[in-house]
Amino acid sequence: NPEHQPIRPAIAHAVYGYRAEDPIGWLVSDHNVAEAEQPHRDRVLATCASLVSLMTEVDLAKQERTYSSTHDELTGLSKLIALMAEVDRVLSDDDVTQICVLRMDIGGLKDINDKYDRSVGDDVLIEAGNRLRQAVGSGGMIARVGGGEFVIKAAGMPSEASAVELAQLIIDGIEEPFQVGTGKVSLTATVGLALSEPGMDAATVVRNAELSHYRANASGPG
Repeated sequence: NPEHQPIRPAIAHAVYGYRAEDPIGWLVSDHNVAEAEQPHRDRVLATCASLVSLMTEVDLAKQERTYSSTHDELTGLSKLIALMAEVDRVLSDDDVTQICVLRMDIGGLKDINDKYDRSVGDDVLIEAGNRLRQAVGSGGMIARVGGGEFVIKAAGMPSEASAVELAQLIIDGIEEPFQVGTGKVSLTATVGLALSEPGMDAATVVRNAELSHYRANASGPG
């Protein structure tokens, strides 16, 4: 008679994923896995493994979506939205008195795409991104806006003189010939920069850098 059968207490087993501090799920069973018969224990462990695999895939997909929303797919550099958020964050710090934002573009990429192949141009852009990283350093931030256009937040709180030096370092790095097949190609770089002033937000500093870049373009590369 079911009325006289003892009621087994439900046991909740926590399931942990790789490097997870908190459980990613719970498996409820009327058996203690450690004390269960082998077939039941195997089923529980197989279910746990499937749950861990599923949750890991979900977590990886979420990380990929987050990364792709803030990073350029080709170069791995930041997107402008991420750089703007970082500039606003830095400007909100009362200890920060001044930052520098640079706006630059690379000239000659269209010629490479026309003469060779789009994939060759992509390889040159990737290398250009690496050169920018080297020039800007780990404390700065680089965003690819599109094509060969970039916005850069310099590291720290540079003076006008050191900001100009950084701009020249960036230009020198980009104008060093790029290896393409068995030959080399040369590109040009145009850079404009702006220093922040009290009360400015990211949009204002970036806009000032764009105006500076526009003036620099009018006078030619450099």
